[in-house]
Amino acid sequence: MPSLHSKEDDGASLIAPPVPQRRASRLEMQMQKHKSLFLPERKVTCVLVGDGAVGKTSLVEEFAQLRSLCYKNADIFLLCYSVVLPSSFHSVTSRWASEIHRLCPDAPIILVGTQSDLREDVHVLIQLAQNQEQPITTEEARVCAQHINAVTFTECSALTQKNLKEVFDTAILASMQDNEILQQNHCLTKTPKKIRKLSESWWKKFSCIGGTNMPQ
Repeated sequence: MPSLHSKEDDGASLIAPPVPQRRASRLEMQMQKHKSLFLPERKVTCVLVGDGAVGKTSLVEEFAQLRSLCYKNADIFLLCYSVVLPSSFHSVTSRWASEIHRLCPDAPIILVGTQSDLREDVHVLIQLAQNQEQPITTEEARVCAQHINAVTFTECSALTQKNLKEVFDTAILASMQDNEILQQNHCLTKTPKKIRKLSESWWKKFSCIGGTNMPQ
């Protein structure tokens, strides 16, 4: 007998059913669990320093002896200054960098310019001009970063969130890379200069994250 199905029914019967999502095999799940057991989470101790409200040590700025306790076991330092506060920038070389190198010579430093959103603020520029001052340029900061042997230099804004995440991502990368160099060289101590012995390709990626290209 001839089929009683319509053309519409025949067309519908040709549509394939949806393919179910692939589930992870038991072996894959066990391997993932195995990795999580043998790859413990590594914590990075990052210390922010700087003048006034620039750094987290501002609350103990008048207690110089207590700062050594804050620096203890630091993996990396974020040495901060405000791009619209020249005095904080001068303190980088006259005070903070020398203190960090003296108390924690092993820890790398990242120079961070904060409040970058105020660099073109009219009211801020007028106040600076009245004191015959101007915002700190990126070129001045790069020269300073080289002078204090910093890993790299970057700028950020807490108000606009610009480059804020990148600052801490850079700090984590620098700390991890510094630790890898120690393991490869089987050294008991480390120096900031060792982190400069990175491959050229790694430095290009690192500088991209940091928001600047440090001269070799």
